[in-house]
Amino acid sequence: MVDAQVNMFDEKFELYRAKEVLQIIADLLSKARAANVPVYYLQNEGNAGDPDERGTEGWKICPTIVPKEDEAIIPKSKPDGFEGTSLQRQLDQHGVRSLVVVGMQSEFCVSATCARAQSRGFKVTLVKDGHTTFNGKERTASEIIQSCNEALKGKVELRPAAEIDFKR
Repeated sequence: MVDAQVNMFDEKFELYRAKEVLQIIADLLSKARAANVPVYYLQNEGNAGDPDERGTEGWKICPTIVPKEDEAIIPKSKPDGFEGTSLQRQLDQHGVRSLVVVGMQSEFCVSATCARAQSRGFKVTLVKDGHTTFNGKERTASEIIQSCNEALKGKVELRPAAEIDFKR
């Protein structure tokens, strides 16, 4: 789960399909937990004064998807969830070789983390309706998400949330 933090889903930021994506993440989280699949939260740590500055309200994981005590929260400060983090080590410790990715922000952290995971030999499934972003200056959020999905097609598996089954 990439950067599903309070500040990202704050209504004032007009995140595309925010409520729907958060519900998709919550539903997939429930499915993963029911199947005893390990869950990893990547949590962006912004700089001083940023909306996701460590310890601020915006930095916290969204309340509807709060981690359980045994679920890993991995702090990060770069778009790539592997760079400078313990993610690789933790995945290796649990023998994880395939990932289902959801979260925020499609064209930055989600795309970078998917690409790095694939390059490291992981089987990556990007939940194509389980990641989101904001409108850009030249493209709508919908166009950005579609572009990210297209750019990752062939490198990762793209599946809608309804097709994700952790029990297989």
